Amino acid sequence: MLLVFSTFGSEKDAEKAARAFVNGRLAACVSILPVKSVYFWKGKTRSSSETMLMIKCPERKYLRLERALRKMNSYELPEIIAVKVDRGHAKYLGWVERLPRRK
Repeated sequence: MLLVFSTFGSEKDAEKAARAFVNGRLAACVSILPVKSVYFWKGKTRSSSETMLMIKCPERKYLRLERALRKMNSYELPEIIAVKVDRGHAKYLGWVERLPRRK
């Protein structure tokens, strides 16, 4: 299982993406969180309110998920960070891994 993080500029865009990932069976679950980000971009320190997606997906679906994230995210350089989950509630991890193909 992977935990994939990605930020969006608006809650509306983030929720649209989250629904597309779950409906498209690229993710078993997506949590949507408001965040305040501070970052260095184009020579300046900036800050902005963003919406973070915390995406739970089987590792085998990562490349398709990354392509979809790049396509749906309006940022010039979208944040896409994947972390392999090596521990957790076994039944939950199994549920994510057994995510079926889209019908």
